[in-house]
Amino acid sequence: MLNAVRWCVSAERDATTDELHVTPQVLAQGLREIDPQQSLNTAALDRVFSILVSEGVTSSSSRPSTASSPRWTFNVDSQVRRFRQVRTVDELARATARPAAPNLFLGVPPTQLRIGSAISGSLSKTRVFVLMPFGPAWSGKVYEAITQGCFEAAGSAAVVERADEITETGSITQQIQDRIRQADILIADLTATNGNVMYELGYADALGKTVIPVNQDVAASPFDVSVHRQIPYVLHDLPALSQDVKAFVATALERRA
Repeated sequence: MLNAVRWCVSAERDATTDELHVTPQVLAQGLREIDPQQSLNTAALDRVFSILVSEGVTSSSSRPSTASSPRWTFNVDSQVRRFRQVRTVDELARATARPAAPNLFLGVPPTQLRIGSAISGSLSKTRVFVLMPFGPAWSGKVYEAITQGCFEAAGSAAVVERADEITETGSITQQIQDRIRQADILIADLTATNGNVMYELGYADALGKTVIPVNQDVAASPFDVSVHRQIPYVLHDLPALSQDVKAFVATALERRA
């Protein structure tokens, strides 16, 4: 099962379309690439399919009734990226856990109730575009922490992306501008005052977009940026960054609801 989730994450990342279409044959081939010794009979593939669907790894699925069609198919989209950090069964269980319904008689914290109401009130996707440098060694882990916070706040409705994940041909600058215009929420890492990030931040600000700034060194921010509230973070405590992003995204969703 873990191999199947790992393959879905990897295949979606490398896909040239917004949604990856998977048949039993495609899944079997992908799993053999991860573990050539793995036994993959029809019954085993059917069990993997059922678990992937029930745990929300897939975006849609079908079981055609005609003999000429595959036994089943499923699609995977960018929602699967929330499983990127899954390495163990326990991590998979946490990633797929469904929050319990709030019990008003047990004193559920108001913040939890606000987050739940914001999510239930939005049936469409919540598009989050992340503005940040790609070159530094810390970039990947920070992006994963930001992504985790977004999914914890918005659940499966979140679609999180940054510029290096765009797989379309054309002008990179135009594509980034398009993503900024389309985004519901933007998260900008202002660490080291990267020139590209500052340009993109200015474009988003001119459009009146909701921007959540994060920064490893808030004190070093340029004056025009320093007057805005930023999320400070440190690399040795990225779970704290995830929680702060979760809180800010939840507030943004609440305002949209």
